[in-house]
Amino acid sequence: MEALRFGICGTGAFGRTRARALTALAGARVALGWSRSAATRQRFTDELDAPAVESWQALCESPDVDAVLVCSTNVDHFPHARAALAAGKHVLVEVPLSMTRAQAGELAALAEANGRVLHHGRQWRYHPEYAAFLDQTRRVGPLLFGVDHESWDFGPSRRWNADPARVAGGRDFLAYFIPRWLEAFGEVARVTGSQARADGWAAASVTLQFEAGGFITVSYALGEGLGSWRQREVHGRGGSLRTESDESTVLTTADGEVRADAGGVDLVRCECEAFRDEILSRRDHRPALELDLRAMALVDEALPM
Repeated sequence: MEALRFGICGTGAFGRTRARALTALAGARVALGWSRSAATRQRFTDELDAPAVESWQALCESPDVDAVLVCSTNVDHFPHARAALAAGKHVLVEVPLSMTRAQAGELAALAEANGRVLHHGRQWRYHPEYAAFLDQTRRVGPLLFGVDHESWDFGPSRRWNADPARVAGGRDFLAYFIPRWLEAFGEVARVTGSQARADGWAAASVTLQFEAGGFITVSYALGEGLGSWRQREVHGRGGSLRTESDESTVLTTADGEVRADAGGVDLVRCECEAFRDEILSRRDHRPALELDLRAMALVDEALPM
């Protein structure tokens, strides 16, 4: 079988990281790249030994590409993914899948109509211990409350993240975190949200109130100099669960503490393997996509654009 040929639509740091992961996979080859920056295109060519084009349309429509990884600016994810799907390509879109649930639904419908994979870049769900994490999480129930917060210091090289015309603040990233809590605790009865901006920093949060009881507040903040850190913990009548900085978890119950080590795993490689396997029909991309669409609908309900 010939190797699948991948195009990287957005060859910045995140795009090149995924490209390097693809080069290490059996049955995969990085065939083409695009960036709006000539210097970034050249760096991609030098590092990956693959050509780059000046037009994103040329990459999405190239006959030399079977699948496209959309790693461009947040606001460009929808038009880039739509063009690639319309051209008959399988598509992986890094977070966010799009700016709204309506846009994401249009992409999903187009992928279904064309018989192509649409993969949302939620790397953590492809961790080999993800099912164990969900099992641990459910053991704290009945849920009382939880907090899932992450902050990202995008640094001086990515100041475009402070531009509201290109990134809708912390709102863009909330749907990355919500699905794990839907899988653990079920349907949401009510969702509320808030967001703010201050001198180039931005933050957003949603509070999920579950039909089975309890609530979790999910929030994300980003800004240059803000600092990168996370707080993730849930509490219930059965115990509590907190996540360490390396994604390892500590479950505390009446029987004591149980630690589950989640470190040392290349999540980018896990995700690229999953995308390849979805293209090859070794796994079904649709259940994960449907869950992510539900998460985006909750964000839209709490924080309308």
